[in-house]
Amino acid sequence: MPYLYLVRHGQPDFAGNYDSITNLGARQSTWLGEHFAARGLRFTRVIAGTLQRQVSTCELVMNALDGPRDFTQDARFNEYDHLSLLGFFEGDRLPAIRASGDRREYFAAIRSAMQQWSRHDDLVAGGESWAEFGARIRAGVAAACAGLGRDDNVLIVTSGA
Repeated sequence: MPYLYLVRHGQPDFAGNYDSITNLGARQSTWLGEHFAARGLRFTRVIAGTLQRQVSTCELVMNALDGPRDFTQDARFNEYDHLSLLGFFEGDRLPAIRASGDRREYFAAIRSAMQQWSRHDDLVAGGESWAEFGARIRAGVAAACAGLGRDDNVLIVTSGA
């Protein structure tokens, strides 16, 4: 199996368009590309999810590397629908969590919802089951690594996948 590098997108814009990255997120992405370049890493295959924050991160990482800047997009690496999870498992508490503006409380609620989701066998309203989510990610990874040797490097820019 090739070496697999999983990268979460740069810092998203929590205050505006969540499907974009902030200036800090752009710097994080460039720094990571520079880090890979300093280590002489070359990627046989580069894949990003289809969300704008994933694509932007991937573009910035690739711009900092020597060599081709081509990458493909694969929706299997998009994140789970966290709003559906929160609504399904934290429904009554969700308005208060949002109104508080407390990011820690918000992410604690996401963590709690994910834990409940992992023990829940059915579909989550508007989303997918935990098993379907896992199967989607496994299929994406298998496709990303298909036909490559054990010394090849694969970069996947994803989210909470």
